Amino acid sequence: MEFQRLNKQQFVRETVNESAEERYWKQFRTNAGEPLRFSGPVTGLAFSPGSSFEYALASGTRVGIYDGRSGKLRRTLARFKDMAYGPSYRYDGKLMAAGCENGQVYVFESAKGNLMRLLKGHTGPVRSTNWSPTGSFVLSCSHDKTVRQWDITTEEEVGVFRGHTDQVRCAALVGTGAGIKGVESAGPEVWATGSYDHTVKLWDVRAPSQTAALSLDQGGPVEDVLAFRDGYRVAAAVHSKVFVWDVRAGGQKLRELDDHQRTVTSLFQDGTNLRLLSGSLDGLIKVHDADSLECTASVAIGSGQGILCAGMSTDNSTLVVGCVSGQAVVRKRVSAKEEKTGTQAEIAAGAGLDMPRGGTRRFFMRGGNVGPAPGDFKASVARRTRLKKYEKHLQKYNYKQALDEVLGTRQPAVVAALLEELIHRNGLEAALAARDDTSLEPILSFVIKYIANPRFSSLLVQVSDVLLRSCTADLGQSVLVDELFVKLQTQLHSELRLQKDLQKLSGTVDLVLSTVE
Repeated sequence: MEFQRLNKQQFVRETVNESAEERYWKQFRTNAGEPLRFSGPVTGLAFSPGSSFEYALASGTRVGIYDGRSGKLRRTLARFKDMAYGPSYRYDGKLMAAGCENGQVYVFESAKGNLMRLLKGHTGPVRSTNWSPTGSFVLSCSHDKTVRQWDITTEEEVGVFRGHTDQVRCAALVGTGAGIKGVESAGPEVWATGSYDHTVKLWDVRAPSQTAALSLDQGGPVEDVLAFRDGYRVAAAVHSKVFVWDVRAGGQKLRELDDHQRTVTSLFQDGTNLRLLSGSLDGLIKVHDADSLECTASVAIGSGQGILCAGMSTDNSTLVVGCVSGQAVVRKRVSAKEEKTGTQAEIAAGAGLDMPRGGTRRFFMRGGNVGPAPGDFKASVARRTRLKKYEKHLQKYNYKQALDEVLGTRQPAVVAALLEELIHRNGLEAALAARDDTSLEPILSFVIKYIANPRFSSLLVQVSDVLLRSCTADLGQSVLVDELFVKLQTQLHSELRLQKDLQKLSGTVDLVLSTVE
């Protein structure tokens, strides 16, 4: 008996009103050709503040410097004895610092790649390096629980800041520190550091005591920290959330951004400093307005591409993302006008040739306007139906693999069709059984996202029932699974409240209409 393919339910196409911000981020396209691939995770990324728009990517024992226009490799810095981390450029782009697993800080000349300084003092891996505004000092953060300041001219350690009780992962220049309790005379030398000890600490590097001026409890390990240009707001990435603090008057939490499903690993701003962007292991970059902190857009990097670091060029033309998989995704902004101009140029290039030039639009469109003449015999070719991967698994009764494959398509109608087929075959419980937290996350995320959608509500309520019965014994064993079930509960409560409010509103409208009649 021939295998029957999935019958996807056809819905009326939704009218999607995209905002200007969403349209703006859709203009970023991945470069043609092979993506940048490395042998290990991309552990650091930095854009040059100069006009060259070059950027540096750290992976393994090397830091590669790439041309911001063409994306080609300019030079490789391979003087590291172990894993390289956290590259950073000086304000003029002429020098670059980077940390290393062996506890040393390397300072290179950007143009030629010469090693200028080797700073020794840390006893643990150096995960982050940052330049002072004057360009004379480098601040380094290490797993040895210290933050150190180095004089590049003398190659000496001029400050050791102790106070963290676990690995120090990141740092950001706050600015003058005006209005912050514990900070001495105003000046651009106040830094915020994030640590796995669940705190963000503020340091006045000019203070002789070398103690933290302020400590903010985050309730979880801090992966990244960012200081806004207004000089008083600091953002911290903790688990799947981003906390925004007002560091004046002892520190006050202004906002909690909860837009990601997995750990947030990178915080950065665009070239105009009008947007706050966060990258996460869920493979998404969320865009927030820097003033209102509302989420205005979401950029999907790709299925399975957990983000470790990300950044943008100062002219907002290039977005670079480093992933756990060892791939660096480079996207450039191409406007509709530029895309149209490029197509017209290809046509014009081959217009004067008898035969269209290969690779042009005219070459690929040749013969497209030619139809059969009267009396011609039209040969019919029986095309073999090619099954999708999830359909092949379904054909072989591999329900679990079929569900995993279809979730990777990110097409809700296709996922819904497969779930209905599994219910029809009594195979849904087999597809959801014996799953760990990693394999449960995609299906739970799908249910949370679409259970309030009227097209899928009835189906996903049945799926939720099976999920609860199959995962009851696993509750409390995984933080990720527990958080997802809490989000599902919150989503259901919110939908129930909405339905109750709509019923009340419907009764009120009926009453008003009855009085009018």
